[in-house]
Amino acid sequence: HPAGAALLEPALARPTPDLAERADRLVRDWLTTRAVVNGCVGAIVDGYSRDVAAIRRRGFPLWARGTHPADSAGRLDAVARNVPVTVGGVRIEPGDLILADVDGVVVVPAARAERVIAAAETKAGIEDTVRAELAGGRTIAETYAKHGVM
Repeated sequence: HPAGAALLEPALARPTPDLAERADRLVRDWLTTRAVVNGCVGAIVDGYSRDVAAIRRRGFPLWARGTHPADSAGRLDAVARNVPVTVGGVRIEPGDLILADVDGVVVVPAARAERVIAAAETKAGIEDTVRAELAGGRTIAETYAKHGVM
């Protein structure tokens, strides 16, 4: 199955195998421009990106290991859409829930999405309560003893 980059629904790209690992997994502005035309809403790359300022100006969400100035000519082939991929050692199946923000990326298998969302909402509610109690003067030790979260 393809590896390297997942453009979130519906496109997918995979690097050609002839260059060093991850250095050839490069997403750039023109690729994300076309991805948006194809209905993509973001990209997670087990590699690098370039043209980051242009990508950010367009508001295209992109998560990558870092930036690299290389051109992508001869380094990237579009090979499939809506197929399983592996990014960062994590298998992603079509239909899986992908949540990404400045802290990182989480993949939730579609079959477990309802349970995981419910558990996350419960935990977020407890964390909001702890935050409010800390702001009200309680200590971390007190809130941990009461709620069991830090």
